[in-house]
Amino acid sequence: MNFADKNQKIISSVPAVYLHIPFCREICPFCSFAVRRDRAGLHEKYIRSMVGEIGRRAEFIKEKKKNHFDENYSGQKFLESIYFGGGTPSRLMIPEVSLLLGEIRNYFPWSDQIEISFEMNPEDVTPEYLNGLAENGVTRLSLGGQSFNDSTLKKLGRCHSALELRESITAIVNSPINNWNLDLMFGIPEQSISMFKKDVEEAL
Repeated sequence: MNFADKNQKIISSVPAVYLHIPFCREICPFCSFAVRRDRAGLHEKYIRSMVGEIGRRAEFIKEKKKNHFDENYSGQKFLESIYFGGGTPSRLMIPEVSLLLGEIRNYFPWSDQIEISFEMNPEDVTPEYLNGLAENGVTRLSLGGQSFNDSTLKKLGRCHSALELRESITAIVNSPINNWNLDLMFGIPEQSISMFKKDVEEAL
């Protein structure tokens, strides 16, 4: 695909936006994503860069529409999905989440049925944080639990315990956000079928 074709594809796929938040408390040994350990001073620079990118991308689409770059463009499109992935989006503070969503809203019209998804780690889940996400329009959560077995979590380099995972699930169930999923991992060294079965049974 050449650059022109790629840009045309971007224009025609505006209804979804993905925001990559690369920060993690610790780097899990199994992770192959573009991530880095969180530290003071990184957030402000990164968020500022993301805000600039949102504006540039919106301007690019606007210009190409004006120049009839995309012959199949049929008019203004409404965002149907915004996804915060990572990394660990729940390393963001609520005002940072609010800023990013506000910038997107400034440039792109939203569908009335927009889905805003947000990845979280159990150790970051609190009722206050969940309420803050809901107040900013988040409609779906993805919880990176991985396992209810403490020894398995330790092998995975996770920062939460099985108890913290259970507590985070309780908090989510009692939150205003009623659409969520739980990630569980299978195929971990020394993990048996029966161990994974217990994880699934507890999740259900």
